[in-house]
Amino acid sequence: MQVIVSVRHGRLNHIIQEQIQTKLQRLTRLSDCITEIDVIVDLKQPEAPSVEVQVSLERAGDLLAVIEANSVISAVDKVQHKLEQQLRKHKQKRTDHRSPALGQVAWSSSVDEGLD
Repeated sequence: MQVIVSVRHGRLNHIIQEQIQTKLQRLTRLSDCITEIDVIVDLKQPEAPSVEVQVSLERAGDLLAVIEANSVISAVDKVQHKLEQQLRKHKQKRTDHRSPALGQVAWSSSVDEGLD
């Protein structure tokens, strides 16, 4: 899994880029199907930088989160939280279809009772 950090309208030092990478690599603990994380930091407005993160998943669509904040690190924290919510929802949708529906369980138990 790769974390690619790019910057528009300015530069970030390596320390901040490494912090962004380590924070966003934590997303892999929620899902094993993450293939790539693209981060775009826009410094056009220095008092409110925006961070856009696109997470590419295997056999699924991409997840996207965009946040503006007072600093780059706080924006990354908020984006990370937002993406964690999206990954949990994606995982929930993926695993829900595997569990039997409530009606199917009730029907199968009533069929079993009728066979006795």
